[in-house]
Amino acid sequence: MSVPELAEGHQLILNELKEAGSCGRRLTELVKLFDGDFETLVRCRDQLIEWGLVRREGDCSTSSFVLSDNGK
Repeated sequence: MSVPELAEGHQLILNELKEAGSCGRRLTELVKLFDGDFETLVRCRDQLIEWGLVRREGDCSTSSFVLSDNGK
């Protein structure tokens, strides 16, 4: 799996993933696979979206990443 370069503003996405991880069991389980390494998780976000584990909401400037309903 190729790991995309971090986008500008990745810290914001990182924080959003942390918030989602606190309330979404599936994303929390995914974080465990990364040994709690949110930075790597953010780098892989495009692949996660492709797999249907995470989905993007909003336009480009205000997009947030939320836990997908797929795979529950």
